[in-house]
Amino acid sequence: MKSRGGETGGLTIRDAIQDYESRGYKGQFGAREGGRVMCFTCQTRNDPKAVELDSLRRIEGVSDPADMSVVAALRCPKCGAWGTGTFMIGPMASPEDNDALRLMDDVRRCLQSMGADGVCEVRAPPFGGPQPVSAERRDHVAELERGPL
Repeated sequence: MKSRGGETGGLTIRDAIQDYESRGYKGQFGAREGGRVMCFTCQTRNDPKAVELDSLRRIEGVSDPADMSVVAALRCPKCGAWGTGTFMIGPMASPEDNDALRLMDDVRRCLQSMGADGVCEVRAPPFGGPQPVSAERRDHVAELERGPL
């Protein structure tokens, strides 16, 4: 992705979010206590293992490279919303961000294998934009939410 600083240098959180929004990721997600990932569209605190990651971008602070975050393109397992989540990584990360990132398997794999460009494309989203969640998937997620964590 082109940004103010070249191919990936100078990529801002806003740049990453705008790119994802142009691809249909218009909702928002955030980390909550216990590593839960909240979908602000349906207000569900999802098990992080159930949230689907499509893409991840690493963002380094302009003035301090240790000030790092990631912007993730995510899909809600309950309502099917597509959106972005911004999470701090490194020494400045909150316990909630650390837990959510640690518990999302795809995020861990992306961070471990991410190249110098700071981009990890996990899977291509379904063609045609956001799709409704099947009743079977919704029932499975509801069962997970009722169970112990």
